[in-house]
Amino acid sequence: MTKHVLVVGGGIVGITTAYFKALKGYNVTLVEASDEIGGLLKSSPSHFGSFDYGVHIASRTGEPELDHFLFGNNNEHLHSFDTQQAGSFFNNQLTDFSPFLNLNSLDQQQAKIAGYELIKAPTLTDFDDLETALKTLYGETAYQHAFLPYVRATLGTEPSELPANYINFFDMYRVVAFDEQTTCALKHVDYINERLGFQKATPGVEKYYPKEGGIASWTKGLFQQILSAGVKVLLNTTVTSIDYKNDKIRVYYGDCDQSVDELIWTIPSALLPHYLPITSVIKKPTFRKTVLFDFVYELPVLTSCKYINNFSSTHVSTRLTCYQNLLPKSEFYAITVEVLVDEIKDNVQLLAKVSAELSEMGLIEQTNTCIFSQYRAINEGFPIMTKENDKLLRQLNLEISTKYPNIKLLGRSSSKGFFMSELLIDAYMSCQ
Repeated sequence: MTKHVLVVGGGIVGITTAYFKALKGYNVTLVEASDEIGGLLKSSPSHFGSFDYGVHIASRTGEPELDHFLFGNNNEHLHSFDTQQAGSFFNNQLTDFSPFLNLNSLDQQQAKIAGYELIKAPTLTDFDDLETALKTLYGETAYQHAFLPYVRATLGTEPSELPANYINFFDMYRVVAFDEQTTCALKHVDYINERLGFQKATPGVEKYYPKEGGIASWTKGLFQQILSAGVKVLLNTTVTSIDYKNDKIRVYYGDCDQSVDELIWTIPSALLPHYLPITSVIKKPTFRKTVLFDFVYELPVLTSCKYINNFSSTHVSTRLTCYQNLLPKSEFYAITVEVLVDEIKDNVQLLAKVSAELSEMGLIEQTNTCIFSQYRAINEGFPIMTKENDKLLRQLNLEISTKYPNIKLLGRSSSKGFFMSELLIDAYMSCQ
C-alpha cells in the first residue's frame, strides 16, 4: 500500500524533501501558505531586472543525486563559478577579496594586538553564547573594537544574549588578518586555519546563480521537477488542525483533511504547539524590521565582488548583492542592500542614507547616476533568537521528536544546521 506524506512549507527544504519522497514511491502533498514556493529564495521583477530578497547563491552539496536534482536538470539556465569573490567593509576600508571582517582595517596598534591575540586564542570549540565565541576565537581587541559595536548596531542586542551559532550570520565565523605570506603559513595550524580567511579569493565548491530572473527562477525550475515527480502542490493553503493518535496522523488544511503516514514540518517548529498537546514553553523571539533597498546605476558599480558584508557600526547597510558580478558580461548595474532596524520612521530618508553609504564605501562615483531606486519591506523581519529562545526551541524539538515519531522537523528551526547546503543534505538524507 502506498504511504502518504504531507510536507508543510514550500521553501527550498520542503521542495527538496517532497521530490525525494516522491522518488521513493510515496504519495506526496506539499502545502504552502503563500501564493508561490521558494520561501526567501524569491525575486522581485522590474523592467530593469530581478531583485532578490537578500544574498542567495546556491552551492553544490557533494551528494551526487541531490546535486543532480538541484542543478543538473536546470543547468542551461544557470551560471556556474568556483571562485566566489566577496568583500567586506569595516573602519572605512573595503576589502575586495574576502567576506570576513578584516582586522587589518583596525588602527595599526590595535591590528597588531588583535593578530597576537588571534594566534594565542584557545582551541575551544564549544561556547555558551556569541560573546564567548567571539572573544575566544579572536581575542578581546577584535571583540571590543570590531564585533561588539557591529552586533549591537546590526542585531540590536548584546552578544552575551545571543546563542553561539549566531557567529554564522553575516560570515562572522572567520576573520582576515596579517599579510598573505603570514596567513598561508598560519593556515597550516589547524585551530588557526578554522578561524582565519585567505588573503585572496580562492576556488572552492562550485556555485550557481540563474542567468536571468533572479534566484526565484532557480526555485521555479525545481518546482517543475517536483510536479513532474508527481508531487501535489497546494498554494495559499495552511494547516488548520492536526489529530495524532496511536501514531496515526490526520491533518486538516484548506477545505481538506487527509490521513498521512508521515508529516514533514519545514516551517518554524514553534508553530506546532498550536496544533498538538505539547508541554514545552515557547517564547516568541523579537524581530528586527527588515527593508531591502534596490538601486540601478547608469555605469558599473566599482567592485568585482558578488556580495559585500558591511561591518561598519555607523552604517545601516548590512549585506549588499552586486548583480553585475553574479553574471558574466552583465549590464545590470544594480545593488540590493539589506537593512535591519528596530523602527522604520521614514523609508525615503533611509533610502537616502543607504545611497550615501554606497558612495562612502567607494562603490559609486559621483558621476554615476542612479536611474532607479526602490525599497521593499520583508513582513516577517529578522528574528533575534536569544539564548533563552534557542534553549526553549531545542527543548520543544526534542519533545516533538520523542512524542510524535511520525512528525519530522527539517529546515533551520530543526536546530540541525545553518547553511543552505547543510539543511539540504539533512533533508535528502531523511528521505533515504
